Amino acid sequence: MTLGTTSTQSQHSVDQDRVRRAIMIVTACMVAFAIVFPRSATTIFLVPAVAALGVWFALAQWRGTGLPLNGLMLAILAFAGWSLISTAWSVAPFASLTKPLFLIAGAAGLTALFEITKKSEPEILAAVAHGFVLGFLGGAALVCFEILTDQAITQWFMRTFAMLREGYDKHLVVKDGVIVGVGEGNINRRATVVTLLIVPAGLLLATVADVRLRRTGIALLLAICAIMLVASTHQSSQAAILAGGIAFGLARLSSTWTRRAISVAWCASCLLVVPLVLFLHDANLHKNAAVFNSARHRVVIWNATAEAVKKAPLLGIGADATAKQTEIATKAREASGTVIKDGAYEVTTARHAHNAFLQVWYELGAVGAVVFMLAGLAALGLCMNAPALAQPFLLAQFAAIAGMIAFSFSIWQLWLQGAIGLGLIGILIAIGDSLSASASKGWPLLEGSDRQQRI
Repeated sequence: MTLGTTSTQSQHSVDQDRVRRAIMIVTACMVAFAIVFPRSATTIFLVPAVAALGVWFALAQWRGTGLPLNGLMLAILAFAGWSLISTAWSVAPFASLTKPLFLIAGAAGLTALFEITKKSEPEILAAVAHGFVLGFLGGAALVCFEILTDQAITQWFMRTFAMLREGYDKHLVVKDGVIVGVGEGNINRRATVVTLLIVPAGLLLATVADVRLRRTGIALLLAICAIMLVASTHQSSQAAILAGGIAFGLARLSSTWTRRAISVAWCASCLLVVPLVLFLHDANLHKNAAVFNSARHRVVIWNATAEAVKKAPLLGIGADATAKQTEIATKAREASGTVIKDGAYEVTTARHAHNAFLQVWYELGAVGAVVFMLAGLAALGLCMNAPALAQPFLLAQFAAIAGMIAFSFSIWQLWLQGAIGLGLIGILIAIGDSLSASASKGWPLLEGSDRQQRI
């Protein structure tokens, strides 16, 4: 080998190291940014999803091959398709038309990304994996600090830079002209993104070959979970973490039975949510002082929404039309001067139902609820197609997502869909080509293969 050849190879190796380092840094910044500024999760998810779609079609379209349509993809397309059809009778046709399109684009992007990761260089996937974990740990650490200090950093920025307060005044607590607090909405959205990325980060940490690094990362991850459970004011995130943790623990014992239990719970949530919330209201849970205030208020909102479901039980009012329908009803009440109280709360629907299963019934009727149920079952089936060592993580992520949407934001909020999609990207990066392999062949990322050593 000549000196020139050796020098060229050395330079090529240096260039590759720089590329991998750049990929790691960019990934870390994107993940951390999505956590600290949750509304950016939409864009941060779309960037790799749209890029993957572009690459896939550039490479595959002219060969006459399209994106593979597994059961989950078909179920998502059916759900989004029914949502698009609901535009015909929706009181908010623009929302009913555009929100499902984002869901379709996101699902297609994830599918393309999955196909690309199966063919990607291990070194590139390793760089993305390291970046994802570093970005998550950094962003989550900042969120935990904000939780423990009553958002001290956010308060300082709001006091120091007046331009940041534009349009944010209603979320600030001001005393004697000085900002002394920030509303919970800001930290709750951050906590949501952290929660939805915990399992993907844990899965990526499980692929790290260095034992000390893996143990340190997992210890930090557990500390983040503990702070979120003990100190966070966002009960939906706490419920999601508990649901994911329980599912993970049970799946370590038996993935099959855990999947069956989750399937039953999922089907019951999709099909029986209306009578369930009516029962909670009839049990006067909204008047029980032992229950925290936001939960009591939710019972009233859920009951009003469940009663409204009865007016259009089959077709619903249209995808993402709850806010518009609530606005119409509010104006009608104001015009008539009629206000009905149920305990301490006004009887009305909200801008969203604070329960995805109930929201689907209200907006898309029984048809939408059934299709939504089938989409979840398809996702659970896909989890069980993964190698055995991956299944606890995938089932835990499913349970965490279900726990989050059962009590919190609208399923059509783009930043929430983006956060869920970002977590799924992390899972795809961790699994790579293993998800399509037979479980009997093992899982290279966790079984000491050459690929693991590179990660």
